[in-house]
Amino acid sequence: TAYDLDLEHPLGSGSFATVYRATHRRSGKIVAVKQINKKRFLLQQQANGEAEEDAKPMDAAAQEAAKKKHEKELIRHQREVEILLTVKHPHVVRCYEVYETDDRLWFVLSFAAGGELFQLLKSLGTVPETLARRIVTQLVHAVHYLHSIGIVHRDIKLENLLLDDTNTLKLSGFHAAAAGADPTMDSTAKSGARETSASAQRVSDWVHNGDG
Repeated sequence: TAYDLDLEHPLGSGSFATVYRATHRRSGKIVAVKQINKKRFLLQQQANGEAEEDAKPMDAAAQEAAKKKHEKELIRHQREVEILLTVKHPHVVRCYEVYETDDRLWFVLSFAAGGELFQLLKSLGTVPETLARRIVTQLVHAVHYLHSIGIVHRDIKLENLLLDDTNTLKLSGFHAAAAGADPTMDSTAKSGARETSASAQRVSDWVHNGDG
């Protein structure tokens, strides 16, 4: 359960989610814990809706549409949980467990000691060619695996490319991912091929040129 975790320090945070480094008490394993504050999430969505309402009065239909939009956003987080529990690949972040309490969602994830590729590029400027080639190759393997099981990531960027303590790539950030696609369908295959090719090219440019 969530009570088996000793949260240490934040690794990053957003408007309603915080990622912590943590220790699993029973195993002693170092993990990353993504904690989503459901109340804060709903308040944020409500605030966004009120801002839209202030800008333009909303009729009943518009209010219902805003409500459905908020519910859809929460469903996306639930879908992220389902995807993370499904995927098992050496170059995709691993989700060990998911807990839900009245006010929070907890994802227990593999810990990437090397942090984001974005931070590595920020500190180094460029990445050595051998490491760059390795990262791009591992990314292609990860994306190919996802497509083979009907998942399109749709948000590949430096902040979602994590490195462990051996500089092995771990693809993360599945909030925008689409699941359940049939990889045998032409449209999915073409979309997957485009994502693989474009992702490899973008990351190759980033790691060689240091461009974010």
